[in-house]
Formats: sequence, C-alpha cells, structure tokens
Amino acid sequence: MALATNETYVFLTDDSGIGGKHIKLTTDEYKVELLNDLLLRLIFSYTKVESCEAEKPKDGTNLSSKKDNKEKNDEVENLKGEIKWSCFPNPTNGMFKVETGKKIKELFVTDLTGKILIRHEPKGKSAKVDLSAYPSGIYFVRFVHEDKNHIKKVVLRR
Repeated sequence: MALATNETYVFLTDDSGIGGKHIKLTTDEYKVELLNDLLLRLIFSYTKVESCEAEKPKDGTNLSSKKDNKEKNDEVENLKGEIKWSCFPNPTNGMFKVETGKKIKELFVTDLTGKILIRHEPKGKSAKVDLSAYPSGIYFVRFVHEDKNHIKKVVLRR
C-alpha cells in the first residue's frame, strides 16, 4: 500500500523482545529505532518548513537599505555559500521547471525513501521535468554543485 501511494512504509521487528512474533523481514537493510523516535522523525520530515526570513550578513549591515530585493537575496545566498535555484510551479500537476543559475551535470528526482525516479542531464541552467506518470505526493529534486547537495521538495497533486 505504501508503494502504491508513494508514502513511507513502517514495520515492526522482534528486536525489543516485547509482544508476539512478527513476520520475518525480507528487506536487505534497515535501522532499528524506538517507535516514539521513529514517529517523531516521520512527522517532522513532513512538517518541516523552510524559514521565510532572510539571513542577515555577519558584518551586521542592513542589506535592505543598500539594494533592492533581488540583489539582497543574491547577496544573502552568497553569504551562505549557496547558489540561487528554484522549482516552479510548486505544487505541480506534472510538469515543472528547475532553474539552477549554474550549469550542473545531473539532476535527480527521488521519492520520500530516496529512490531515484528520474535522472536528468540539463543542457544549460534549466530543465523541464515531468512527474505526471507518478502518484500524487512529495518528491525531492536534487543536484550536486561544488561537492554540496542542493535539495528542494516538490508537491505533485492531481
């Protein structure tokens, strides 16, 4: 059911020694966690929201008095050592565009479990991605630039 709905599958093990026997696992690798910790981790993975506040420069200057919003955002990103990039429209009905601002070799779309669904080699600084063959849910767009992972969530809705 989790695979059909593109959601997270959680299973119980016999590692605690409490309760009855469970079906032997057929997966090759897994990490045992306390149920409370697992539930908190899953809830936070779905509810974490990026801050809308711009990070202030370390020198204490006020960027808004010096530059317009576009220049301010670019400068803040440079202070963080990040590159400016976006995925839109988000949420999407299937097709969306990724603009990276820098030329990248590979772009990946993964599901919540980290399984790579799409591997794309952009020809320039942007790429069009089609998720219309996949079920509604949350997906991640990821690429590596200068040894740093850049990841954004994309919501597919019907």
